[in-house]
Amino acid sequence: MRRIGWTLLCNFLGLWVINALFDGIVLTNRAMIMTAVLLWILNSTLKPVLKVLTMPLSWISLGLWSLILNGIILYAAFRFVPGAYFSSFGLLVVSAIVLSFVNTLVNKLFGTEK
Repeated sequence: MRRIGWTLLCNFLGLWVINALFDGIVLTNRAMIMTAVLLWILNSTLKPVLKVLTMPLSWISLGLWSLILNGIILYAAFRFVPGAYFSSFGLLVVSAIVLSFVNTLVNKLFGTEK
């Protein structure tokens, strides 16, 4: 249960950072919370299934497909949450990279990563 809390906090902080960095990403405070929860759900359920199904694309692209897959997951989260807007899919892919970086940084700083 504690791990879920850290994951949600990391997602929220990452969303806050991408909201502050990019003008093409607009998130209200409520939308940030809802998107953080939805990202946790999608990353826990849908992402592993998509990774297995698209494994050949990942092999062909030497792993770069995972960046697009992260963008797709972020796209899905933004589409389902009212108050979350984006200007382009490319910006979502870059935002997914920043979100991943922030999550890794927070986990390393607080020692919550296994």
